[in-house]
Amino acid sequence: MQQIEDIADVVTQLQIWKEQFGLAFHCDEQGRDYINTETGVRTFTDEQADEYDALIARCFEVCDSHVDFYALAMAVIHQPILKQVEAAAIAANQR
Repeated sequence: MQQIEDIADVVTQLQIWKEQFGLAFHCDEQGRDYINTETGVRTFTDEQADEYDALIARCFEVCDSHVDFYALAMAVIHQPILKQVEAAAIAANQR
């Protein structure tokens, strides 16, 4: 399991989850609850789900007194995607 010791590690882990889940990522989602929407099969085995849950808990611990983990996750995962959607909408309106 990846070690999460500081905010930089949290950001790195969020970037990994961004690649893995995209907009489907949510800080409060339990590992066992992630389902592949194309296959209907759980994303993680029980062991992987436990590891995911431990990583999420560690992210909350590291961020606790420094930064809002929810806000950080939004900034890392959702903002770049929303900016892409916004740019596409602007481009479509300019046609």
